[in-house]
Amino acid sequence: DTTQLTVTGVLKPIPTNATLHPEIILSVALLKNNPDFINTANWYNTFAENFLLLKPNADPQKLTAQIAGIVKQHYPKDHQKQQVKPLPFNDLVKTEAGDTINTIIRGAVASAVFILLIIVANLINLNTATMFNRAKEVAIKQMMGSSKMQIVWQFCMENALLVFSSLLLAFLLFRFVLLGQINAIVKTDFADISFDLVHDYPLTLAILLIGAVVVILAGSYPALHLASLKITDSVKGKLTGSNQKYITRNVLITLQFTLAIIFISVTLILNRQVHFMKSASPGYNPNNVLIIPLDLAFKNLQTANTRFDALLNELRSNPYVKSISASHTIPTTYKRNYNDFYDPATGHEANLRQANTDAGLINTYQITLSEGRNFKNVPRANEKNNVIINHAAMIALGWKTAEGKQLKEKGSGNEILNVIGVMEDFNYQRLSESIEPIIHSYGGEQSLKANFLSLRIDPKHSTEITAHLENVFKSMNPRRDFSYNFMTDRIDQQYTLLNGILKVTNYVASITLFIAAMGMFGLIALFASQRIKEIGIRKVLGAKTADIVLLLSGNFILLVSLAAIIATPVSWLMMHRWLQSFAYRIQINGWFFALAAGIALVIALATVSFQAIKAALANPVKSLRSE
Repeated sequence: DTTQLTVTGVLKPIPTNATLHPEIILSVALLKNNPDFINTANWYNTFAENFLLLKPNADPQKLTAQIAGIVKQHYPKDHQKQQVKPLPFNDLVKTEAGDTINTIIRGAVASAVFILLIIVANLINLNTATMFNRAKEVAIKQMMGSSKMQIVWQFCMENALLVFSSLLLAFLLFRFVLLGQINAIVKTDFADISFDLVHDYPLTLAILLIGAVVVILAGSYPALHLASLKITDSVKGKLTGSNQKYITRNVLITLQFTLAIIFISVTLILNRQVHFMKSASPGYNPNNVLIIPLDLAFKNLQTANTRFDALLNELRSNPYVKSISASHTIPTTYKRNYNDFYDPATGHEANLRQANTDAGLINTYQITLSEGRNFKNVPRANEKNNVIINHAAMIALGWKTAEGKQLKEKGSGNEILNVIGVMEDFNYQRLSESIEPIIHSYGGEQSLKANFLSLRIDPKHSTEITAHLENVFKSMNPRRDFSYNFMTDRIDQQYTLLNGILKVTNYVASITLFIAAMGMFGLIALFASQRIKEIGIRKVLGAKTADIVLLLSGNFILLVSLAAIIATPVSWLMMHRWLQSFAYRIQINGWFFALAAGIALVIALATVSFQAIKAALANPVKSLRSE
């Protein structure tokens, strides 16, 4: 309109990880004469967020008590059941993001811990498997006066060289290769992930501390074990593996494959849930619906209204445009605007989400009406007392049918609203959120206040339509950039972050399984070399290749099977709890865990069998020549 505004300041560039990204900030006082604001500004309506900056010594509990006093003083008696209390801004960020940030952090930490445990298990296993080859070395050092701590120090330093060299390589790989890939995969409204050794020194110190713990765990156990052996037995080579050593090795192998199977199960279930959410019908037809965000500003509303109506009529006459809707909201963008409505005949009330639309929304999105009729494309005065609700709202109001029903909005006088239709429930948000009771009112000639123009088009002629639309909008306002997208793209954007998490999880599961398999590969190669003479004697005595393979790999396969048994209930519990955050979710079936165990078993069997067959096919003459 003709309201003149004075620019009193310019905002500094807003960081990408900020919760609020305003382009312009206006005083709420501008709304005092706005009819829409006057009609909705009551104690029943909740449509705005208030931000309070507390003084440094302020007591949040006292503030909560003061707000409760305001509620008691001003809220109508029948509405005082509503609780209003301040929410810390950090909690608001978590709420607005659907706890996504915490989910990502917890998942990343769990992934890192799982992989670290597998690496530590591999290091300890390989160190304990090779330690008897160094028994004489340790015994001689002890005879020369070395203490246990000196032996431990030597083993730890050897492991430190390996671990910290790996950390350096890992940092270089992460910083210059993986970091960009991760930011591209998990593309969100939050800031990009960054890491600098100097500026992020707390994280750097934490990584170095973790490396030190790995060194101590992997180096001290075999060193202490060797240092505790009898020196005479070590020098004479009369050492055999103890049961304790085999138990430790078996536990560590089972642990790492348990973690690997858990990751595989998580990945399979996550893949299935994402596929379900993207392929499930939202209750309307999003295909071939072109969306144009409207950012219209006109000095002469009467002239602009005429031009905008002319635009709509021109588009309706286009043979490639099947239907049009100019609405305040569209699926994926419904605002959190609520109010209490009640049935004047029964007094039954419900808190309903409100939306303003036109007569074209239902046809354009092909939303099914289970009862009644759609709005008519007439001046607003003819339909302003008519509303359309969804099935969830009908249930919330305690109705079996909406035929002939009426509603009143609390805080808006005695105006009667006639329920003229009932929509089948449709997902106007992502599938992680349940369908709330909603009421649609008619906007009519207020099309200039619409935020979106939706067109159901012929997909074969989308290029011609978009080119035509751009020319028309440029002629209306040359200074504005013309932009559009499709409803299917908007739906996909809702799951961008989830898709990124899925990709990262797939990578982590692959890495976890690869590390576990490589650890087993090294162990079986080592065991085969340690039992080379035994294998040669067995072959001379008639043992077949299959017998040798079973001898070397049988125990490993049993351990992987045990890992699958342990991983199944753990995976089920983890994913069952995670799926509870989705209003619409898949059922966890046994095949997820059977497939995860099968993948792990096949990879383990292939890894072990390769080395076992290699050992079984070796010429026994070479291994027994010295005998």
